[in-house]
Amino acid sequence: MAWQVQSIIHTGGRKQQQDRTIILRKRFGREILIALGDGMGGHAHGAAAAQTLINTAEQHFPPPRKQPIPEFLQNLCLKAHEAIREIPWDGKGARPGSTCVLLYLGPKHAHWLHVGDSRLYLFQGEELIFQTEDHTLAALKTSQNKTGREKTVITPSDHRLYRCLGGNHAPQPSAGVTRIEKDHWFLLCSDGFWHSVLPQEMAKVVKNSPNLFAAAQQLVELAVLRSGEESDNASVVLARQEFGSPLRRLRRIWR
Repeated sequence: MAWQVQSIIHTGGRKQQQDRTIILRKRFGREILIALGDGMGGHAHGAAAAQTLINTAEQHFPPPRKQPIPEFLQNLCLKAHEAIREIPWDGKGARPGSTCVLLYLGPKHAHWLHVGDSRLYLFQGEELIFQTEDHTLAALKTSQNKTGREKTVITPSDHRLYRCLGGNHAPQPSAGVTRIEKDHWFLLCSDGFWHSVLPQEMAKVVKNSPNLFAAAQQLVELAVLRSGEESDNASVVLARQEFGSPLRRLRRIWR
């Protein structure tokens, strides 16, 4: 079993693209690292911070032999944080920073790690199994109000991140793992995407699309259309299981 992976990034209504993604493969696609970052700190600084995350992932993949994948992802996150801290900054405005989602897909297990409000969704068929929780005060307030009996009051300032890469404090990422089951698939995205598209819509588009590229393209275009002329950058990465050996797939192509 290997993985199909597709990534689409849209600038939206912004003048500059500050989202970044990368897909790194080893062993005929049986092990894959996906990284997604959404930069912060002004146009130039945000783009540089997100690109630094991508560069760091590329520099350190694949992981050292026998190193546990959770440890590898934690170390990669910390290295990216330290590298972003070294980006030249004049002290004006916000310090360069980036959100981070890392997903490591193996033959039997998937490991992930995230910092900020870029998200990872895990589906099984059309059912949403899991989604990461944003590192914002708004998400924290909503999570703490588990009964729902009291109305959760969210202010605009509550949407600011309290964790990111490149900030004044260590990033403290959240992490997870799952055994890969039949019909599992993943969606990684920036907040410019998930603000406008519901999980059930993501599942419906992926189910009805002829391939992952078409699904990713349709989803991103939907998010940008709904957000209007002032839409944020929007990025999506889709990963779905592909059954059969790489050699068999090549034979089908050759025929």
